[in-house]
Formats: sequence, C-alpha cells, structure tokens
Amino acid sequence: MALRPYEQSRPIHLKELIYQSEIVDAGIARIQAAISSESQIAGLEDHARKRQNLVELGAGIQSVLGAGALASKILRPVDKSGQWAKGRGDDLRATLALGDDVLNSRSVRDSLEHYDERLDSFTKKDYNTVIMTSWMVMSQNTPLGNGNDRPILRSIDPKTLTVRLPGRDPKPGEDYSAGEGVMLSLYDLQAEMHDVRRSAERALGIAETDAG
Repeated sequence: MALRPYEQSRPIHLKELIYQSEIVDAGIARIQAAISSESQIAGLEDHARKRQNLVELGAGIQSVLGAGALASKILRPVDKSGQWAKGRGDDLRATLALGDDVLNSRSVRDSLEHYDERLDSFTKKDYNTVIMTSWMVMSQNTPLGNGNDRPILRSIDPKTLTVRLPGRDPKPGEDYSAGEGVMLSLYDLQAEMHDVRRSAERALGIAETDAG
C-alpha cells in the first residue's frame, strides 16, 4: 500500500522536533549555570569572568530561542513556504494533536529573524545610545516594561527565565501597542517542547510497532 502524503517524511520531522527539545533542555541548564555563577563573581578584577559568564548566558538563551523557533517553523510554516510545507505542518500538528500553544506565536521567530532591523530601530532612539545592550540579569522586582520606549534591548529574569526581546516599532497608522517588546518565559517554552517531544515519541513508537 502506498504511503499517504507526508507519511514517509513524518518520522524525520518528528525526530527533529525531539532533537530540538533536547537542545532546549541543554540551553536551560546552561542558562541556570550562568545565573548561578553570576552571584559568585564579585569585583572589577573579575571582569574577564563576568564577560565569559555573560557569553555563556547569551549562548544558552539564544540556543533555547533558536530551537523553539525552528520547532515553530516545522510545525507552523509561513504561508509563502508553499503547499508542501503547509501540508507537512498540518500533518504534524494533527499527528501530535497540538492546539493553540506557545509555539503558535511568531513573535519570537520574528524577533530573531529580523533582529538586525530591531537593532537598527533601537539604536536610532537618542535615549538608547549609551545603554548597556548585553543580556542583563534583572531581578524579579524590577519592572521591565514592554514598550519600545524602554531603554532595554534585551533582558532575562533569573527566577522566571522570562526574556524580553526587541519588538518592532509601529508602522504608520498602527496603534502604538504594535511597538512593544516580545516577552517569553523560557520555562513555558521548555514545557511546550516537552509536550511535543512526548507526543512525537508516542507517534514514533506506534509507527515502529505497526511497521514491525
């Protein structure tokens, strides 16, 4: 019996989603280690260690966001991707029984893919010319604000692992609410990826049993 459309490629995509979930876990562990190390580094003499720790923190965050964005693309390709991609996404979401979830949002994907544009917009604002633009470990009691008028390019809350990414400015005629940063809990993203992984593993297990 001939395979229905997408059945042949489905296991490859499911295994890829499992892999991206594992990358998210590794990234979360890296972030937690960097945050823990931050509290143990004191004094200007430790500038090199602070810088390296900042790199570790950023690397962990970007790996989590990147893996989440890749999973989102696999599950929900944009319309211009073509009919095959749309069908593949529809098939995978049906296989995994996915509803309206964190991965449904394109805001994080857009913030990563259009980062250069967001950075240009950020640097054009006079009040942002001298602000620290690296990841800042913010306390849970510090209000981050979500408008693009805040002189914060990106930040992370060390307790909730909620990150703030640059948002796009409103276009002419749009309400100012369009000019907001992107807020996302990395723990929520991790939980969603775990759900996807468990569903993918079940689907692969059923497929392997039937094939045998």
